[in-house]
Amino acid sequence: MRAVAEKVLEITGNKAEILYTPRNDPGVSRLCADISLAKEKLSFTPRYDLAEGIRLTLEQDQRFAR
Repeated sequence: MRAVAEKVLEITGNKAEILYTPRNDPGVSRLCADISLAKEKLSFTPRYDLAEGIRLTLEQDQRFAR
């Protein structure tokens, strides 16, 4: 999540501080998305990389309108 937050700040030019609260349990926060099974079973290939997807979301979703 930190990498996504950093990418949003980079794309928007925002200087907000990212707050981090360490967790003691090894729950979901330690997992990473893996789309290899979707690629294998569904022939899925993402159309956009993370940065482009964030940029498009910020541009097109009215909830982020300035």
